Amino acid sequence: MVRAFSRLTIPVALALASTVLITGCDDASEIVASSSTKSLDLELNDPTYYVNLGTELRASQKLEAAIAAYRKAIQIDFRNVQAYQGLGSTLYDQGRLEEAIATYGRAVQISVDNAEAYCGLGNALLEQKRPEEAIAAYHRAIQINPTLTHAYSGLGNALRELKKFSAAINAYQKALSLPEVKGTTASAHTIAYVGLGRSLHKQGKSEEAIALYRKAISLDSRYAVTYLYLGDTLFNQKRLEEASRTYRKALNLPNLKKPKLISSHALAHNGLGLVLQRQGKTHLAIGEYQQALKLDLSCEVAGENLRRAKRLLAKQPPKLKPQPKQKSKQTLEDVSNVSWVLLLRSLKTVGTARTTVD
Repeated sequence: MVRAFSRLTIPVALALASTVLITGCDDASEIVASSSTKSLDLELNDPTYYVNLGTELRASQKLEAAIAAYRKAIQIDFRNVQAYQGLGSTLYDQGRLEEAIATYGRAVQISVDNAEAYCGLGNALLEQKRPEEAIAAYHRAIQINPTLTHAYSGLGNALRELKKFSAAINAYQKALSLPEVKGTTASAHTIAYVGLGRSLHKQGKSEEAIALYRKAISLDSRYAVTYLYLGDTLFNQKRLEEASRTYRKALNLPNLKKPKLISSHALAHNGLGLVLQRQGKTHLAIGEYQQALKLDLSCEVAGENLRRAKRLLAKQPPKLKPQPKQKSKQTLEDVSNVSWVLLLRSLKTVGTARTTVD
């Protein structure tokens, strides 16, 4: 059992960790003496301290420092399962998947009944596009702990990758029947609702998928991935204004970027480009595709859409500018001609009158 780590110690702990992890000095007596918290027992030779410190650093997105803390814990106790598990999760956050898989593997070697480590192993394997192995890891996690909510969410994702949509739906529904569990990126229920929506969308049930995406947003309005899938589904339903608003909401959130995955902002700009092009605004669409590529060169779909849009624009005939209407101006000659006509008519009338009188 990991001992509680008071948040009040974090500022001092971070300073101590920097000194210990960078210099390799384990004697913190001088630092403690110079600190206002002399009475704190930081137990710098206790691996639990470094495990807790690593957890705090990871939560603060200080991943390199967290890795150093977990490795210090392992240096003190090379069989500390929590240290391997935390290290594996942090390596996974950085996209260092091979290292994460090896670290989780070490954790399950030490503790064969560690369901959390098997679940983390499944996540890393799935990220590496190894869904069959991921499924085996998730099944092992569920076998050890049948109430591990995020193991079912992960299992659903792996099954969906293999296009086993019915089995994936069952896994997501099982996850939703269990207690909610918070995650680093999104909660287990949020992931389950998004995955369930994607599976139903693949089965042609777009309206049900939209409702599930909206449910996921109600649980976690900060998870950008949900807005992207909702925007795509609304676009396919030709609900262009709703799709546009949804993509823009994704752009209002922090840019979510994972190694080997396209960033959320790049995908949102690409989606906006598709909407604008469907609305006949090709020039504006091109700008969105270019912005997507500027943010993330790996967004190949934006590159292809950009090329198509430019070809389409090249085929369009240039629009003729309407000529301004000019007010007709009577020349002096015109006025003169009119005057002569009127005069002749007058003379003819007078001549007729004289003939009648005579």
